[in-house]
Parts: sequence; structure tokens; C-alpha cells
Amino acid sequence: MEPSSLIEPRRLRFHLPKDLPRYWNDNCPVKTHLFNAIAILAPAFERLAISSVLPFKDKAKNPLLRDQVTGFIGQESAHGSEFIRYNHILKNQGYGIKRLEKGNLKKFKWVAQKLSPKMHLSITLAAEHLTAIISDLMLREKDWLAHATPACAALWRWHAIEEIEHKSVVFDLYQELYGNYITRILGF
Repeated sequence: MEPSSLIEPRRLRFHLPKDLPRYWNDNCPVKTHLFNAIAILAPAFERLAISSVLPFKDKAKNPLLRDQVTGFIGQESAHGSEFIRYNHILKNQGYGIKRLEKGNLKKFKWVAQKLSPKMHLSITLAAEHLTAIISDLMLREKDWLAHATPACAALWRWHAIEEIEHKSVVFDLYQELYGNYITRILGF
């Protein structure tokens, strides 16, 4: 499949309130903690995603795909930065997330160091596919964020929009470089 559009990194700041309500999403612990769990995972995963495409950034033959990979890196970097700020608020609320953050970094570092670059790319491809599905649901199902603190809702919608925007970049890169179905599905 031929890449068709540019991926534009948008470095937005959402100015989440320092006194963010503990249950910022509809005053519901379940809805809030679902998003908080994703936020805790996000900075480490964004690094993993970036590190999976970096070795191949200049190897794509298609110049538009090379530009899209650059845009993908920019978007994932912006997501990671924003979720680091988000997680700082969670720490200030008393959540003991430091151990989770360290564990995420350690596990993803292992993936990046121990698996082949091809398998690393395949795992990122699978995760980006799942992220795009969740992002689509988040935007379609209005109840997910209908009664959320406005700055948090804006952050999550921005993240979802960009995840959908770049959902095929890693797939397109993998297909151009390898096109191997078996290795690709092993990443799932």
C-alpha cells in the first residue's frame, strides 16, 4: 500500500490543572484509572516505538514514507513528553507509579536490546494497530470522555487523533523493508 499523506507533529500543551480531581473522568474511578494506566505506560512505549523505527528511518525507498517516519517520530516524542507531565500530576496525587514506570522502561529496553530490529519493528506495528483501534473507539464513543475535565479530554483526543493519523506508518515501513507475514504476526 502506498503512503498517501504527511504526518505532522503537533507539540501542544494542555495545561492540566495541578489540582486535577482524583477522578477526573466523570467522577468515576474506573474510567479515570483506565486512562491513567495508559498514561503510565505511554512514555516508555513511545520511546520503544521511536527506537523501533530509527534504524530504518533512512532505509525506506519511498521519500514520502521517509517523511512519514520522521513525522511519526515527532508525534510519538510529543506524546511521551505530554504524558510525562501528566504522570507528574498522578505522582503529586499520591499514586506510587515510580515502580511501574521503571518496570515499563526496563521491559521495553529489553525488547529493544534483545530482539532483532525486525522483530522490534513487528512488535511496534502490532501495538500501533491496537492503539489505533482504541483511539478510534475513544473518538466514536462520546461517553468515554463526555464528562471529563476539559484539559484531560483535550489531551486524550489529541493523542487519539494523532495515533489514528500515523496508524499505518510502521506497517508501511515494515512492508517495504520486509513484507514477511510470519514475522509480522509474531509481533502480535
